[in-house]
Amino acid sequence: MPSENKLDMATIVASSIHDIKNSLSIVLNSAEKLSENTQKFTAEDLHSLKELRYESRRLNNNFVQLLALYKLENGLYFANIDNHDVHDLLEEVVFENQETLALKGISIAMDFAGSIEWFYDRELMLGILNTMINNAYRYAKSKIALSARECEDGLFIYINDDGRGYPQRMLGQLSQAMISIDFITGNTGLGLHFASAVMALHNNAGRHGDVQLNNGGALGGALVTLFLPR
Repeated sequence: MPSENKLDMATIVASSIHDIKNSLSIVLNSAEKLSENTQKFTAEDLHSLKELRYESRRLNNNFVQLLALYKLENGLYFANIDNHDVHDLLEEVVFENQETLALKGISIAMDFAGSIEWFYDRELMLGILNTMINNAYRYAKSKIALSARECEDGLFIYINDDGRGYPQRMLGQLSQAMISIDFITGNTGLGLHFASAVMALHNNAGRHGDVQLNNGGALGGALVTLFLPR
């Protein structure tokens, strides 16, 4: 077969993911509509709905991340960095996730009343935050908190939960080199790889954003810190 007719499997996979993501969006929208009227639902129905919404959101986030990483790796995506309000960003994340979290008895709060404007790619930052919330959904006992703090070096955004926290081997500054697939647990590390790649796109004066994984914070569980340089 001539080389010019050779199938580009990466492009085919990316195209397929895009198509699947569109279909999954329909499923997710249907699940959201069902959750608007649950008065006649049994406990079993509510449990099934909770799992449907969670798994649909998780898969949708994964597909979004895969497409973004494909575009980044192939030079097809350029960060759309502009000036945005941080309070609005966190508020949107809370709004998007609070109903799904509530079905599992988890509350999400935003501990940030100020008004800070910062330069970042809003859609990619939403992707990271939703991914971290989706991960916290699996491990939090009853609480998730979002907060932000401006300092001389830059902006810190925190995602904290009251779960058991990260294992010791994962603690510290995240780099793409330390992210690997765990075939025992089925953890692909996709969300962390996505977060690391996106934060690296945010750079200024030779400094770039990063991600840190720690335990503690106000809720005592996992603590994700996103850093955007000034």
